Amino acid sequence: MYKNFILCLVCVFMMIGLNACKPDAIEYNSNSGFNGSRDSSTQLLIDNVMSETIDAAIGNNEDWYYVMVQQDGFITASVLFDNPSGIVGTLTIYDGFGRPIETETLNHPSQNIHTLPRIEVKPSENDRYFVAIKVTEGKSTYSIEAKFELPPEPEVAPVIVENTPKPTPKSSCVPADKCKSGQNCCKEKDKPAPENVKIVQGSIVVSTPREGGIIDIRISGLGTKNGIKVGMKATLHGLNRKVELYSCKASTCNGTVKATTEELSRYGTVDVVVE
Repeated sequence: MYKNFILCLVCVFMMIGLNACKPDAIEYNSNSGFNGSRDSSTQLLIDNVMSETIDAAIGNNEDWYYVMVQQDGFITASVLFDNPSGIVGTLTIYDGFGRPIETETLNHPSQNIHTLPRIEVKPSENDRYFVAIKVTEGKSTYSIEAKFELPPEPEVAPVIVENTPKPTPKSSCVPADKCKSGQNCCKEKDKPAPENVKIVQGSIVVSTPREGGIIDIRISGLGTKNGIKVGMKATLHGLNRKVELYSCKASTCNGTVKATTEELSRYGTVDVVVE
């Protein structure tokens, strides 16, 4: 009986010793380094690729980044994993208050690139957004990048001014082919414009000064869908300065005009004569 008691004590001490040798369990996110939380996130510059390693087995579970925006538009973020086969987790973008906006699941062994849907951003409401990679399994080096897109230019509706003939006042000239002696005969420059002529107006949205006092302009509201073609007669509305059109798309035309930036700020409309 005494021997049995001694054997029991030996077994108890051996079990205590074995348990003492076991390593402590690795806590989640206990070894994620300097950017392991939103409060200590790393700045991710637009169009700048950053590389890092994430390893769930050693407690490096989360990496946080923040993106600053300075103008209205759209942003998105993408991650490329060198070894996606064992990665299980999420890729999420948050607003400035830490509220999730879009999330991508990371659990596709053959997919190494993950891209979040683009979101609309307005600096007046929120100029900082956070991107977080969180994994519960796996280890991999990865590259992360943020992209920014400007919103599309608003399309300006064309203004069509019909050149309708006005009633001839009593004091106006008489057309030369009907003019009699003693009447006020019309001169060549006084001939009324043809009734089938119309004027299409567009607005200057971009101007780029060049050498020799020439300014390159983009005109919205003029284009092929309005019957505008390269070579048509075009002038600055109110200044009667000639505009040379050298290319036209569906709703925009590009051209050049000899003018100053001050003149364009006052006369920002282009008239095109369409016959």
